[in-house]
This record gives sequence, C-alpha cells and structure tokens, in this order.
Amino acid sequence: MSTSKQSRAVVLLSGGMDSCVCAALAARDHEAAAVHVSYGQRTEERERQSFLAICQRLQIRDKLTVRNEALRAIGGSALTDDAIDVPTSEEVGRTIPVTYVPFRNAHFLAVAVSWAEVLGAEKVFIGAVEPDSSGYPDCRPAYYRAFNEVAKTGTKEGVIEIVTPLIAMRKTDIVLRFNLVMLQSRGSRLRDLRQLRVAPPRLRGGRSARSNSVRDTIGIPCE
Repeated sequence: MSTSKQSRAVVLLSGGMDSCVCAALAARDHEAAAVHVSYGQRTEERERQSFLAICQRLQIRDKLTVRNEALRAIGGSALTDDAIDVPTSEEVGRTIPVTYVPFRNAHFLAVAVSWAEVLGAEKVFIGAVEPDSSGYPDCRPAYYRAFNEVAKTGTKEGVIEIVTPLIAMRKTDIVLRFNLVMLQSRGSRLRDLRQLRVAPPRLRGGRSARSNSVRDTIGIPCE
C-alpha cells in the first residue's frame, strides 16, 4: 500500500478481522512487514491462507511465517487442545473463556520485536481489542504498557514501540475504520474489500464466531 520511502513497522497478522485492519493501518503509514505465527490452533491452515491473501492485497512484500510448538504442547485452551470443546457464543462472557490461550500474545510479541530489531523497525502493530476480548488478560492496555517497557529494556537501541490502534474499539468501529482506510488508500473502493479473505474463528460444526451482521457490514467473505 505504501509507495514512498517510509519508516519501517512490523505487524502481527493472524488473518482475522482485527489483525487485517491493523495491517491496513500499518501499511498506510509505514513500510510494513508482516509476521504470522502458527501454533497448532484449530484454524491454522485457514489463517495462513488469509495471511497471504491480505499481504498480497496490501502489497506487503516482507513476510515471515513462524511455527510455535510450545503453545499446543502446553495446551489449556480450546484452540489448541482437541479435548476441550469450543464454547458457543451464549456461553462466552461470564468468565475468561476456554478459548483463551495462556500468555499467547507474549509469544507473538517476542517474535515480532525480535524481527523488528533486525529490520530496523521502530513500531510493532498488534490488533489487540479490549472491549470485545471476553476478558482475555493479554488484551488489556496495561499489558501493552508493560510490554513496551520490556521491549525498551531488552533491545539494543530501546526504541521499539508496541502499537495497539484498535485496543479501545468495538467490532463495528473497527469495520468502519477499515472501510475508511481502504477508501483513502490509492483510490481503493469498497468493492476491493471483497478481494480479501479474512478468517474468522470457527466453532464446531462449521459455525463462525463472528456474527452475520459484522460480516455483512465489512463486506468480506468469511469462510
């Protein structure tokens, strides 16, 4: 998406809606590089396909795919342990759901910060969202403030910043932000959104965890 010489940024891109919007913001303002971490999750192959399609649409040339074996080996989440059922939407919201992968975002950020240091990037974008996160502890603003201190202390130059542009937004706001960014970028139109293939989380029986209204609003086919 970026054509002029700009500062570098690394974006964590899972292939889901939030990370897709985050990648669009990163590519709009920086020369973006995208990293995708597979960790044995149920939707692993579908997310990888979406990662590649989004990178192509946003013209992100530098891509890194990493496999993390630790999270599946540790288990404790319905996303990585086949013995734990994925809850229905009606069951989510009372407590931190079993779809929470213990300390997952720390693993992701460690990879992204390491790559950012090698590339000379000063920003790492992640599409963390607090209001619709079901209480995931690694989606809290305080978590990213603390991780910024870790990155500052644990890197050579101490200049890498973790950026969370969606952290306070709800899904409807994220959809509107995405539409606006795509319209502003190089004369794109809303019809271009249909070229993206964003992967929403899947429940058992092929049900999507995204509501139909959100999918219809964003205008992206979610399979």
